[in-house]
Amino acid sequence: MTHCTACDERDEKIKQLERELYGRSWEAPKEMRLTKLEAAIVATLLANNRVCSPALLIDATRGRGTHTNNPNSNLIDAKICHIRAKLRPYGLRIETVWGTGYKIEDETRTQLLNWTARRAA
Repeated sequence: MTHCTACDERDEKIKQLERELYGRSWEAPKEMRLTKLEAAIVATLLANNRVCSPALLIDATRGRGTHTNNPNSNLIDAKICHIRAKLRPYGLRIETVWGTGYKIEDETRTQLLNWTARRAA
């Protein structure tokens, strides 16, 4: 079997795009006690400064294309409810855009992205 440099480059580019799309470089503050799944959802909401569909959020937690297996899943709705309960004590909010998906409010986005600096002050 021959080594394919173009394939390796393509695979690395896909990984880079997924990190950007799903916000995989963001780390959840430990004091919020988010599960890995919840942190993946928040990271994706942070990485996308727009409304995120439940399908995108499922992809972020399970991998590309998995939302097609169960498009009516209440998983994301339930997880958003749990995440909101964990963010609420810090004054952070996730907005529901009915019929479309979810979005992190601008102030919440700023606070979460600057959490380390906020806690150090």
